Amino acid sequence: TMTDGLVIKGGKTVRKVDVNEILEGLEEQIKEENLGLMRVKVKAEKDGKEGYVTVAGNQGTVFLENYTAYAAFQKSLESELKMLQEATKEATKYIDAKVEELRQVRVGPLFETKSDLAKMKPRVLKVQQGFSDLKKKVTQAEMKLNAAMEDEKKRRLEAADRKAAADLVEDVVKMAGVEEEKLSKVYPQGEQLLQNLGDDENPLAAIESLQKDLASSQESLSLTTGKIREKMESIKGQTCKGPMSEARNSLVKLKVKVGAMENRCKKLSQQLRSARADLSLQAEEALLKTLRIFARNEGLKADELFKKLSKGESAIKPEHLRELVERIPDAQLKAPAGSG
Repeated sequence: TMTDGLVIKGGKTVRKVDVNEILEGLEEQIKEENLGLMRVKVKAEKDGKEGYVTVAGNQGTVFLENYTAYAAFQKSLESELKMLQEATKEATKYIDAKVEELRQVRVGPLFETKSDLAKMKPRVLKVQQGFSDLKKKVTQAEMKLNAAMEDEKKRRLEAADRKAAADLVEDVVKMAGVEEEKLSKVYPQGEQLLQNLGDDENPLAAIESLQKDLASSQESLSLTTGKIREKMESIKGQTCKGPMSEARNSLVKLKVKVGAMENRCKKLSQQLRSARADLSLQAEEALLKTLRIFARNEGLKADELFKKLSKGESAIKPEHLRELVERIPDAQLKAPAGSG
């Protein structure tokens, strides 16, 4: 029965719903709380009437089934086959009964009728055989269709698994690729700089630039490692097969690769820090040596040299020290461009 509202009690009946009638669902199924029944709003195909109908009863009785053109054809075919089977049974039963009634007849019109009935029996049996063959073909066709539907379902599931697996690793693969490309340029620059520190006009500036690049890459690699761990954790405990298993293996390999990149970054950063410390120490020693020679040549004592450099202030400003060093002949010292 189709009613005008979700709640059955007190609702107005729109009309009765016929068996095998086609209804279009207008909304999602919803539970009618009073009786605990699943109800859905529908529209009848044959007259356009709208209302609510019950999907299934409390005891499991199904009132509505999902409709497809194939399901409708299948039901119609089953009904036709059943009618044919019953008709052939009735025909066989009728012929057998009449032949039995006329069993004692030997002459006359009834004898001819008995002969005609006997001739009809093979025809009915032929129809029955045809029905049996058709039933087998229908069964085989259903099995073939079900197998094809299972194959399609499997194909779609596999496609969904492949997409899910690809989505799982796509962003971290891109992140790792960006840093790998960047570091492929930074590594050679750093190694060359470490081998030829004395040849670079401003090695401290070059070291500082490389250290910034390495620090940026280390931060990005750390984020990438974190994301890889999150993704591995998201599939932890799942039974991974096919594409998802491949995705997990890819994440493990990527984690190892990113870890190696991080370690190489740290190693090069440490080498650059050591080189910078060595350069600073060498520069400090060269400056002290130059100042000692200058003080000796000028006949200045330590406190006098301090007064000259500080210009009466409590500390020596870098620009004052630089100004003095640049005036010393043959000092062979050069402050980096842009230094204080």
